[in-house]
Amino acid sequence: MKVGFIGYGNMGSIMVRSLLCSGALDPENVMVSNRSATRMSSLKEHYPAVEQTTDNTVVARKSGLIFICVRSDQVDEVVREILPSLDPLAHVVLINGGVSMAEIQQNYGLKISKVIPSVTMEVGRGVTLICHGQVVEKGQKELLENMFGSVGPVKVIVEDCFDVGTYMTSCGPAFVAAFIEEFAEAAVRQGSFSRDEARAMVTETVLATAALMIERGKSSEEICHSVATRGGITEEGLKVLHRGLPSIFDEVVRVTLVKHEQS
Repeated sequence: MKVGFIGYGNMGSIMVRSLLCSGALDPENVMVSNRSATRMSSLKEHYPAVEQTTDNTVVARKSGLIFICVRSDQVDEVVREILPSLDPLAHVVLINGGVSMAEIQQNYGLKISKVIPSVTMEVGRGVTLICHGQVVEKGQKELLENMFGSVGPVKVIVEDCFDVGTYMTSCGPAFVAAFIEEFAEAAVRQGSFSRDEARAMVTETVLATAALMIERGKSSEEICHSVATRGGITEEGLKVLHRGLPSIFDEVVRVTLVKHEQS
């Protein structure tokens, strides 16, 4: 079965490259369409067997599993464009949190799933969120979940959970990266370390802390307790974080959910 990708932008390209690199997809069974052929030039260089086109209907006609990797405001137009070329049994996958699966399924009668991947799939880590429409067959569900299971954990959810789930998994890498940057910059302002040194130390600390939680099963509370001695410097720093972070993250959640509803 051919697997087709319509759109080769930021997330589309990350998905294609990651799934090919993991071995989940055979290049000879992959098709990619994009309005600009030059955007796909690096893909052709690394995976010459991947079929490329600028015609979305070609992908629709040849593929049994089709990922629509365009902006939310372009999804309906793309679906209407490819609909006459689709096999009635084709499995169509959306990667936009702001597009309603129920509406697409109701309007066009398609077998629809939604996938929200993370940029961290490039390194084989990070949670992929998946939701399946009512008429998606069991084999189609398993194929999609196993495919993304090759590049990190998969969590199957109901569609109403995508907004908060996306905040944690898809938006999360940007929030964590911003935290690392601000943490490092605060150290740089004290004049002891260069920006590169501080960033490297904080990044390694975040990685090591995550490893303690994942590999050793330690909770955040246990790690804080093991580091922060009573009356020590870590305890003072944690007091500042506990005062400020809850309201900051509440506001981050609020604005992302508002934007999600508007998209």
